[in-house]
Amino acid sequence: MEVIALEVHRLQFRQTLSISHPRGRCFALLAEIWRFTRPFLHGNAVGNPRAVSRAARSDLVFDGGFEKELTTRSTIWEAFTEFTYLLPHRAW
Repeated sequence: MEVIALEVHRLQFRQTLSISHPRGRCFALLAEIWRFTRPFLHGNAVGNPRAVSRAARSDLVFDGGFEKELTTRSTIWEAFTEFTYLLPHRAW
């Protein structure tokens, strides 16, 4: 991803390691660690989200969890919820 400030262009990189483990038929535990560069701040941001996922139906999944930021250049704690709905047919 390219980051632009005034007329200076710099690249921003991100690396992620994600692990998901099913727990029964409908639940899964998720863990991740990510890092991305902050080119204009001359540093990195690192975070460690953890979540629980539940498949309500075969086409609907709910997730919720929290994230602990591991650097001082980012928010310390975050909580999140989300859902994923799979379309039954192609969109195009």
